[in-house]
Amino acid sequence: MHLSCPSCKNTVISEDININKMIAKCASCQAVFRFSEDDLATASSQHNTNDQEAPIKEESTGREHSTDSNDPSQKRPQEPMVGLFWLSGLIDLFQKYLQEPAQPDVLAGVTFQRDEQHLRIHWRWFRPAAYFVAGVSLFVNLFLISWMRNVVGSGLGEILFSLPFCVAGGGLIFLTLALFLNETTVTVQHGKLSIRHAPLPWWGNRTLPIEDLEQLFCKKNLTHSKDGKTGFYELHAILRNGQQITLLQYHEEPEKVLFIEQLLEEHLGIVDQPVLGEYKG
Repeated sequence: MHLSCPSCKNTVISEDININKMIAKCASCQAVFRFSEDDLATASSQHNTNDQEAPIKEESTGREHSTDSNDPSQKRPQEPMVGLFWLSGLIDLFQKYLQEPAQPDVLAGVTFQRDEQHLRIHWRWFRPAAYFVAGVSLFVNLFLISWMRNVVGSGLGEILFSLPFCVAGGGLIFLTLALFLNETTVTVQHGKLSIRHAPLPWWGNRTLPIEDLEQLFCKKNLTHSKDGKTGFYELHAILRNGQQITLLQYHEEPEKVLFIEQLLEEHLGIVDQPVLGEYKG
């Protein structure tokens, strides 16, 4: 079974396809992408079609070699037909580009390196939504600066009243900088699992002994808003003493959390077991 990489269009071999997680990794460009059952069906049908067409092409090639090369009636149509073929191909590509714009790969930012004793998973926090957060932060803090100019000489009571808003504005600035600058690194080495968010300090940094890990699973955390329910995805761990802890949180892409879970389980030799409340995708 073979799939085509959406980034470089190269063939992804079956060894790099995880049917259970519906995730594949391209060995050519290192892109990780999610596929569906329809993609598998399409790939299988194309493979069967190619197997059926192979003898027909060989037979056709044999007839072409046996054709009299001095016959001018067969030479004339070849050159314009080749030109029409390439022109038709270019038109099809252009139409496909206009009708089906490329979808962003939610796992494109995840990179990893591993050997027998070491695993390192890394990704940046930056997303296009960071520009929206930056705009909101700029607007709020410009408003606070204008407001504080009038509050400074108004008395201690109004200054104390404005302090929580100033703290909120500073928090927005810090969040904006974190979205643009921060990175997360998950490392397994020397018998320990380490999670670090940097360069700006952020909660969630932790180090765990590998022998304490019993199971890993992805969980969907629902938050309520005016528009309805919004889902965030988290990576949880069950320790051997029965305690459950959160390793990663506030991820909008379930594929990323499932992929990180898969990498850690494969490297640590943890057999995936069903967990109550687990998100399977």
